[in-house]
Parts: sequence; C-alpha cells; structure tokens
Amino acid sequence: MIGKSMVGARSIDVFDLAIFVDLLNRVQRVCSVTNHAYGAMSGFALDDQRRLYRALGLKRLLAFSTDVSLAQRQMFNKPISDARRVHADFDDIVSNWHDLFENEGIEDTDKFILWLRRDAANNPASGPRQFQELANSIGLDGILRITLEIDFDVWAGPLYRDNARLTVAEREEVARARVESELSDFLAPSDYSNPMDLHALCIAVAKAYGNAAAAGVAGATDRIFEPMSVVRCGADPVEITITGMVIRPKRKKALRNAITDGAWPFASATWDDLKILLVPDLTVRERIELEKIGNNRALAVTSLGFDLDEIIGQVGVFDSFIQFHRYLPTMIAAEM
Repeated sequence: MIGKSMVGARSIDVFDLAIFVDLLNRVQRVCSVTNHAYGAMSGFALDDQRRLYRALGLKRLLAFSTDVSLAQRQMFNKPISDARRVHADFDDIVSNWHDLFENEGIEDTDKFILWLRRDAANNPASGPRQFQELANSIGLDGILRITLEIDFDVWAGPLYRDNARLTVAEREEVARARVESELSDFLAPSDYSNPMDLHALCIAVAKAYGNAAAAGVAGATDRIFEPMSVVRCGADPVEITITGMVIRPKRKKALRNAITDGAWPFASATWDDLKILLVPDLTVRERIELEKIGNNRALAVTSLGFDLDEIIGQVGVFDSFIQFHRYLPTMIAAEM
C-alpha cells in the first residue's frame, strides 16, 4: 500500500480491484474465466476473492501471504468454505505456484489467474525475469497481473551529494542511469536515453516487465502474451498494475475488441500505454456534490469552498475524478 501519497492511499487497492473485475467481465466474452483458479497476494479481508466469486463465480481461490498474523483473519473472512490460504512469498510463488495450488487441493483445472505484488526497486533486474517465468508457466488462457510500487526517491537516490543538494535534472539523470544499469536487458536504448521523471520511470518499468514476459512466451509458436491494461495510481510513491493474458494469436482481435468495447478507459494496447489515475479520498458528501456539478471546476470550487487539486496537492485530481468517478468506491462516511 502506498505510504506517502495523499491521493487516495487507502482507496487504491479497492479501485484497482474494481478495474480488474471490469476487465475480467470483458475477457469473459471471449474466454470463460469462471473455472479458472485464482491465486493472489491478498489482504486480510480477502476483498478480491469475494468480488471475483460474486461477480464471476470463481470458486478455486487461494491467498498467498507471509504474514502469520493475517492467517486467522483471512480464514475468518474467506467468501466460501473452499477458499484456501498458504504461506508463500513472491519468490516461493514464482518457483512453485502450481505446486502451491495442488498442495491445497486445487488441481482440477489447467486455467489460472495470478495477481502478485512487488517493490520494483527491490533487486530490479530480477523482477522482469520472474514475470517472464510466470508468463511462460501459466499456460494458455492464463491471466497474469502484477502490482509494482515505484518510489522515485529510491531510484533517484540521495537528495545531497558532497553536501550540495542535487537539482531535479541531476536526480532524473540518476534515475535514468539506474534504469539503464538494471533494466536495459528488457528495453531498447531509446527507452532510457533521456533523464527520467516519475512518469518516464513508470513507463520504463512497465515496459521492461511486459517486454520480458512477451519475449518469453513468444518462444512458443502457438501463443502470445497480450497486454490488456497498464494502470498507474497515486502520486509518489505510486503503484502501477500490469495485466496480460496468454492467448493464441488468432484470438487477439476478439480479445482486443472485448477490452476496448465502449472506449473502456483502462485498456492498454502496448506495455507503455500507461493510464494515469489520481484517486482522491472523498467523503460521500463531497463525491455527491462533485458528481452533481460535473465538469465545471470553477463551480466546484465555489460549491465546495476549496480546489480539489490544491487541497490534495496534486495537479489533475479534479480532471481524473470527472473522467473516472463512476469507477471510484465510496471511501469515507460523512453526514449529509
């Protein structure tokens, strides 16, 4: 979960889940996912399992976690009696995910959905390779999703060098150099030829993961790893969530039509087709007022008594709300 961002830090996971359910409903038009087994690094409430069970009928559910304190809460909150929970970290899942399912009695399917989480700065070069390994092993009609935390300060290094504060341009060059050092095996030289701000860094990381997975799957002549959605939430640090699916090439057109139908705003045609979403924490009262006002920022400032961008401290929050508000969950109760 994002720690420093004031832009909907508590709501990002809920928002990301809403996008995922929407995406899977679109995939369902091309390939049924009801009988897929679902494994994820879930939170204590198992909201993802509950939503996927209710929306799509998924019953083969497995939560991965290394936090022993979550075990009892997860088992109490499981949506169905057959839902399972297993102790496993990211490396365990990459190496043994299929065995983890089988050991929990989930062995009557060869279709899988995996949703994992990782800090992109933790051994950066290993992340794309592990994503590639997962894409290679998940099989046809497998759906692979990963949420990466990206903290620009970690990539750009210390603020000071030799007792002198670095300029923004100097720190962006440090970030670029680290991307070249860690991720160049998965990128073209033009992808890291210029200094990198947070946006460019997010695109480079997303592209490295997507390129690695697609290249691995491309070794098989009967399948491809197709990008479906690449979404950035938050300010800094941010979370980017990358979703792709292993399909036969002849099904690509049908899948793309399903994903983009109705100009769905989260559809990504390429791994660097990054959708930027700023998710504000709003009271019910604030949300209703903003939806009533619509796309009139001046009127919103007059009615609310404050500018949403200014009070959140991030340019673009109001515009993002207007574009994506119907996907936002209700976060904070307040008297009407």
